[in-house]
Amino acid sequence: MPLPLDELCEIIAKHTPTGEAAPFPKVTFRSGTTELEPFAVVLDPMLCFVIQGAKSIIIGDRVMNYGANSVLALALHLPATGRLVEGTGSKPYLAIAIDLDREMVSELLLGLPQVPAVETEAFTVSPMEVTMIEPLLRLARLADNPEDAAQLAPLSIREILYRAVKGPIGILLREFARGDGRTAQVRLAVDWILTMNEHASIDRLASIAGMSVTSGFLLPSER
Repeated sequence: MPLPLDELCEIIAKHTPTGEAAPFPKVTFRSGTTELEPFAVVLDPMLCFVIQGAKSIIIGDRVMNYGANSVLALALHLPATGRLVEGTGSKPYLAIAIDLDREMVSELLLGLPQVPAVETEAFTVSPMEVTMIEPLLRLARLADNPEDAAQLAPLSIREILYRAVKGPIGILLREFARGDGRTAQVRLAVDWILTMNEHASIDRLASIAGMSVTSGFLLPSER
């Protein structure tokens, strides 16, 4: 019987012959090699669990390198550039990304002790806790059992988010779920950008976010 991480790699690789697959809502399997071209994307709020390989991304002026057994957490839609730095045909980069759902995170927080609000960065990289492996594996296995996925995938996602809230990235997830605070203010501006076809000025964005230009409100690409 394969070890949990080996089985995770086998499942993800099997379902990503073209590099990406969405076996069910809110979940994406990703694979790739260093032969791929660098990319420029707008990342969604998510938790991306890297199982194998490594990637380097740039958000604003910050460079983040992360590899196997790590989690990239984002609380906002953020523009990024990056590339794969570890991944071959025989041992590709493999990851599972889970879209963040504010309603689900908020519901989980209701059942946990309340803590003072602490503003934090909207993105971070953290080591993946061992307790994540089993729920991630149960979630991945559902890709081979689509008739069960509709009922069981949300339960696995909920467990993963629960464990994440209680772990090192819990502060970021609490800030993500808040209806106020800096992250919520910036989210309003980012959401406006994504729905508009015209160029957005810094003055207008600051107004939407309820902040002044002098308060340091800048898009990541403008820092």
